[in-house]
Amino acid sequence: MAGFPTNSNSRALQQLYSLFEARGGERSAHALAHWQQVLRQGWPTRKQENWKYTPLEGLLEQQFLEPVDNVFSAEQRDKLALKIDAYCLVFVDGRLCPQLSDEDLDDYRLTRVAYDAALTLPEPIQPEIFLHLTESLAQETSVISLAAGKTPVKPLYLLHISTGARLTVTVGDNAELHHCKLAFESQASYHFAHNDLMIGRDARVKSDSFLLGAGLTRHHTSAQLNGEGSNVVINSLVLPVGKEVCDTRTYLEHNKGYCESRQLHKTVVSDRAKAVFNGMIKVAQHAIKTDGQMNNHNLLLGKVAEVDTKPQLEIYADDVKCSHGATVGRIDEEQLFYLQSRGIDKHAAQQMIIFAFAAELTEGIADPIIRELVLARIADRLPQEAA
Repeated sequence: MAGFPTNSNSRALQQLYSLFEARGGERSAHALAHWQQVLRQGWPTRKQENWKYTPLEGLLEQQFLEPVDNVFSAEQRDKLALKIDAYCLVFVDGRLCPQLSDEDLDDYRLTRVAYDAALTLPEPIQPEIFLHLTESLAQETSVISLAAGKTPVKPLYLLHISTGARLTVTVGDNAELHHCKLAFESQASYHFAHNDLMIGRDARVKSDSFLLGAGLTRHHTSAQLNGEGSNVVINSLVLPVGKEVCDTRTYLEHNKGYCESRQLHKTVVSDRAKAVFNGMIKVAQHAIKTDGQMNNHNLLLGKVAEVDTKPQLEIYADDVKCSHGATVGRIDEEQLFYLQSRGIDKHAAQQMIIFAFAAELTEGIADPIIRELVLARIADRLPQEAA
């Protein structure tokens, strides 16, 4: 038995342990190993540097129950799904729902692996407690592969209904990946997610995350450049409103030389909301000619809106070019005055400045339907009157 520490007073962990037992975690070596990591780390507190700005008190008050087998109809799926031309796989409460997913996936190959079977997923790059919880409670893994030299005629659309979890992507040598994540949730929800990108030689990867709604968001993107000549772009746009908290974290390892990375993370914080950014670029000893840049820009709209930002570099190699930077500010009064002097009212002028601030990320969305959807979501979350 994995057991539960007798000195723990965390009701949340006690409830989660009950779920772990109910799901047969004790009988799965993979789930058991992750649960032991949960116990080793313990429930996060504000005294820990990595959790100092992420409020989990509300989560402790929740009642964690065994998920029921929710049944969704095709009509319900269609109301939630984006109207894009793509191959679609639908996941309900973290499990693949074949009857709502496309049968024809072209060159993509899908394999479902039970968690008591041998797993093919690599170890996580930089795990944390919620990743270990996800792994310990998960019932199966969906492995999606694309053979070398194949270019599907349509992208792959992963639709998660109710819950998301961990996404791991292995990008082989000379391969190319464009990944776009949309997280549009209600203020009553908690969103914890972890994306892992493992990148081979001469590969090209672009990963965009638009985190536009949830009461509490904690989103990790971890990446490894494991082959020479690769390029990765990691971007995010965050717009917390009301009393929402959005905590975005990136961790990037340059493990081989002659690679390039670019990161741009922007936030627009309204009302009493709070945004947190923590980014790390780590350059290994032999990763010469590394070129890495990371920038975080924050726009405060509310008088008590808050941002905490911590970009970091950890370099063990010579002959590299790395930089990081962060800015925090409010709407430029000179820009506002200029627009108003041209006959634009104050509220419309503020909206124009905010959309211009976000444009560096939104204009990079290749699919026009997704771009319009993101722009509409931004408009819905912006103040409806001039500040």
